[in-house]
Amino acid sequence: MNPAAEWINLLIDSALARNYRWLAGTHVALRLPEVESITVSGLLIRSMSLLDETVDGYIAERGISVAERSPKLFHRLRALRDAGLLVDYDDIDSWRARRNDVGHKVADTYRWEELDACQAAIYRELTHLNMLSEFPRFEVTKTIECVPPSSPNVSLEQSIRVTVAANGVVAHELRWRLQV
Repeated sequence: MNPAAEWINLLIDSALARNYRWLAGTHVALRLPEVESITVSGLLIRSMSLLDETVDGYIAERGISVAERSPKLFHRLRALRDAGLLVDYDDIDSWRARRNDVGHKVADTYRWEELDACQAAIYRELTHLNMLSEFPRFEVTKTIECVPPSSPNVSLEQSIRVTVAANGVVAHELRWRLQV
């Protein structure tokens, strides 16, 4: 696993998900809090999974002792805390607990602000462990242009391009055509 590449992919997916309401069509779709909560909860799980896999590899590479035979993220975080390698154990452990809420507290609502705080905590800890070095703030833009129709029975066709970029550098791009 390449933590830096996985981190960038997670941030790209987070930026796309945050903008799901206007990406597909030509108009902004209705905002559904339930859909946003489901989307955020999935990204919280993915974010914490990235943390889990990264610290698992870190611990294995450095031979850090973990007390449990089949350790989970809880045990790995404790081992890092006991070795004095975490900046804020209580904060990162609260995100581990919140990740568990996703699976057990189905009536809870998850918000984008939570995802932002969770990813900031992960970045803080993985930067401290020298596993990450950047946290780009991706912006998503959509460009729509009329193009010549691709088939004879179509009167109007649009080419749609969605780019995900940070500081003017495109990290990901999606393209499709829409017949109107």
